[in-house]
Amino acid sequence: MLAAYLRLDEVLHGVERARAPSESFGEIAKRLGGLVASAAEVAAAVACLERESYGVDLPSASETAFAVEVFDRLRVAAGSQPVAFATAPSG
Repeated sequence: MLAAYLRLDEVLHGVERARAPSESFGEIAKRLGGLVASAAEVAAAVACLERESYGVDLPSASETAFAVEVFDRLRVAAGSQPVAFATAPSG
């Protein structure tokens, strides 16, 4: 899952949407989402990544597969479709 996120981050960096050095996974989740993945899907994928990276309660295989699929979907679309909000969505 981390590898899938890092592939996404590399592509987003190329289109100037990457995570800032001081930005947490949760903060970038607030500004990712758009046509190919909803804000809720991105939030769930990032929460799964945080659990895998920092938590004791590891995500299930299905949660991991979902997160990888969301990150990969965003990565594929990054050059051609909006995958990041200009600012964090309200609400």
